[in-house]
Amino acid sequence: MLDQDRLVRAHIIEKATTTEPVASLGIAVQGEDVVIVANGADGIVVWDASGAWARLGLTMAGFNAASAVSLAAPGRYPDDVPQAAVLAAVAAGLVALGCGVRKLRFILAAALVWLGVRSYYQGVNTPILFDPYALLLALVLVFAGVSIMIASAILGEVKLRVSGIALATAIAVYYSVMTPFYAWSAGHLDYYSVATELAIGLGAVTALAGSAVVITTSISPRRSFPGRTASTAD
Repeated sequence: MLDQDRLVRAHIIEKATTTEPVASLGIAVQGEDVVIVANGADGIVVWDASGAWARLGLTMAGFNAASAVSLAAPGRYPDDVPQAAVLAAVAAGLVALGCGVRKLRFILAAALVWLGVRSYYQGVNTPILFDPYALLLALVLVFAGVSIMIASAILGEVKLRVSGIALATAIAVYYSVMTPFYAWSAGHLDYYSVATELAIGLGAVTALAGSAVVITTSISPRRSFPGRTASTAD
């Protein structure tokens, strides 16, 4: 399983149809003192008569030892991983802001901004260069959402302290999501699935913590009136 995960790490799976070539099929062909094992996208592994194993990478010209991917090669996670981290960070920051402002129009504005960012990524992740309609929609949504947020700030609905906490929450959520994948890429985590689960868990906990801090700091303390004491019944 570790070698299978290393294959996936070295040869990123872009589509479901490319899963099988990446798999280490483990088909052995034995002839006298030589064993050849198919090693998926890595090529083949050969056990020669001397008892030594050699990894041969697959090239256009055939198998070559120099083209074998290093066992310590960094992992290549898909491009949609950092994009998902950005979407999670933006959502966490906007939710934290919404917890501080607590106005329906601001919540709607935050939703427009998030949908705009999502539409932008949909516009640039296309088989062609980009999708102009998705990018135009992203521009309209972000402009509308930011305009409402600016109006809320002018009206004094957005506190500076809440804005700072929301920004810190967004940054923390981004790195909470990405750190497990950084660790997996460097080989500190054995399985991509573990990195995914950690990213989801850490991101969710960080986002909830940021919103909780905003809610706690936004609660106004009960006012006290000097000289006034509680009355007691006779």
